[in-house]
Amino acid sequence: MLHVGSVPPAATRALRQRVLRPHQTAEELAHPKETLRETGSFAATLDGEIVGTALVFPEVRGESAALRPWRLVALAVDPAHRRSGLATRLIERCIDHARGRGSDELWCHARTGAVRFYESAGFSATGAEWQEEHTGPHVLMWLPI
Repeated sequence: MLHVGSVPPAATRALRQRVLRPHQTAEELAHPKETLRETGSFAATLDGEIVGTALVFPEVRGESAALRPWRLVALAVDPAHRRSGLATRLIERCIDHARGRGSDELWCHARTGAVRFYESAGFSATGAEWQEEHTGPHVLMWLPI
């Protein structure tokens, strides 16, 4: 049975390491903002196994006119479960979490290969593409919520 819910951030590190950052250890993936009281850490589990993750927390982005922007990070879905709607469900959970805490914008650094997915979820790209060491080209994307 598929379930999307809150989990401790540490529970998501193994999947994030395998899918997003294989050049790092799972322990190195502890995000400095994951311990904030407001941070939302979510996982999609299938029969008890974590197959998708996302973290969301308050963070200002430089070019934003939003009053309370929140940042989405570590959106990852196991390759065997992609194109199943899991990432969309995780984003919806992040939006609900952020909106419930007064956010008016969700933003992220998207890998360019995921831009179409984020656009289909309502995000818009802004600014120039840049290269991240180990993870490739990225673009800033945002969504008013």
